[in-house]
Parts: sequence; structure tokens; C-alpha cells
Amino acid sequence: MKKKIMFLIFGLFISLQMIISGCVAAGAAAAAGAATYSITQDSVTDHTKVEPERIIENFVEVVKDNDGFTLYVSLTEGKVRAEINKEKVYLDVKRAEDNMTKYTIAVRKGLQLLPDKDAAMKLYKELAKTLEDD
Repeated sequence: MKKKIMFLIFGLFISLQMIISGCVAAGAAAAAGAATYSITQDSVTDHTKVEPERIIENFVEVVKDNDGFTLYVSLTEGKVRAEINKEKVYLDVKRAEDNMTKYTIAVRKGLQLLPDKDAAMKLYKELAKTLEDD
């Protein structure tokens, strides 16, 4: 009887941990195929068939449209570093398998210690729209 109670408490503890951390919600959304992109604590990642150079060029335009400026752009490294409203913006682009390109947008606010997921999502949506329009 004591083993059953301990097992039940352990199971409840694990379930509570998963609910608090959001693993259940993220797993359910991924299983349902609700999104083509993924969101972590501080970034948004997506895969596309668009060439890396075009993603970088379009992202630089998105930064300019948001009254930001680029600090560093490298087509060979697949990196853009920018600043919008005193927030640091990072774009990393890499070739993936099957003729796909993986890109990640991250935004840091404050002293580059705190992630700004909402700003990253906003930039992702704007970039995705420009890639669709081309």
C-alpha cells in the first residue's frame, strides 16, 4: 500500500512539473501540427525553401522598416546582427537538408540578458510575409 501511494505521489509530481513547464501544451501543439515554426524561450526558428541570401536581404529590409539599423551582415556566415529600439536582434541562417534553409530570429532586451519573444515573433511574421510576397 505504501508503495502505491509513493508511486501515485511521484506520478502527480511529474504531471504537475510537465504542466508548469508547458511541455504538455508544446507537445500537443507539435503533435497536432499547429505551427510550421518553433518558439523557444528567446527565439523563433523556421525552415523554408528560400535561398539564404534572400532571407538575409529581406531581413535587413525588415530591420530598416522597423526603424532599426544593422550592426553586422555576413552572407557567407549567414548572420545578421541589428538593433531596433535599443534591443539586440540576431538572425542566423543555415542550409539544412533537402534543399531547405533554417533560420532563427532572437531578440534580447535590456543588457542583452532578457529575451524578448514577442519582438522575435513580430519580426518573424514580417520576414515570413516578405518571403511569401517575393
